[in-house]
Amino acid sequence: MNDRLSIALGAVREGAQAIDNLSHLLRARRVGPRAIAVALGEVREGCRELSAALSALETELCAELSLSHPRAPDAEGIARRLLSQGSACAAALASQLDMKGKADARTRLSLEDLARRSAAKFDAVIFLAELLAAAASQKVVPLDIGDALLELASVKGGAARVKVSVGLSGPRIFAGDARVVSGLLWLSIGRVARAASSNPSIAVTGSSDGGVEVRVSAGDGIVAGPETELLSLQIPLQEEMPMAGEVLKAATELAGVGLSEAEEPLCIALLFGKAGGAGP
Repeated sequence: MNDRLSIALGAVREGAQAIDNLSHLLRARRVGPRAIAVALGEVREGCRELSAALSALETELCAELSLSHPRAPDAEGIARRLLSQGSACAAALASQLDMKGKADARTRLSLEDLARRSAAKFDAVIFLAELLAAAASQKVVPLDIGDALLELASVKGGAARVKVSVGLSGPRIFAGDARVVSGLLWLSIGRVARAASSNPSIAVTGSSDGGVEVRVSAGDGIVAGPETELLSLQIPLQEEMPMAGEVLKAATELAGVGLSEAEEPLCIALLFGKAGGAGP
């Protein structure tokens, strides 16, 4: 990831953090209406800056993705639509952040909810943009899929967690970028968990070409053998993300990761290359 892209991502993160901070300020009952009015004005101005930052991020991300165009011809268009949605959200938020002369509890609660939901949307946009950027500029090293899943379970925060049963069979080492692998796993788990009425499961097996296949399924998709290592993990459940399916497809194409999906019940299979293999 080049410096300009990193700076653009940082500017968007800063703007999103200011909106999240506003939700906490609105929740603090000791903060009076005058301070709230000042904060709302600052965040309204910040929304305009956030829109400009999202536009700059779109330029830099699409420039990065253009270098990988043969692998993922739709990635640029997906990035543009994703960040355009972010800009539209910033504009809408700026127009709604107003006490309208009222300082009552209901107004504050309404604004707090608006700020919290908006911050979650921007977090989702940032996560998806970062995943595309990382997939387009991988640093491929040998990774252990078990370690990657344990690290995902150790992530702090999140409004809720989902119980995920894991069965590890066969090879566990493969070639990949830790940022991309973590993002693809988290996105797949979140999509399956939200689509199913039961907790998801992950079955890890070896592939015919020496790679590692990870199948994220609704319900129990593990066929345990005598050498299968079983884990039970609590994974943070991400907020519902716009364009998650499109970004997942583009990111796997950029990263050279195999992807297949089955429905009813939803199952997402990721195929990672063997360690020592050529990167994309």
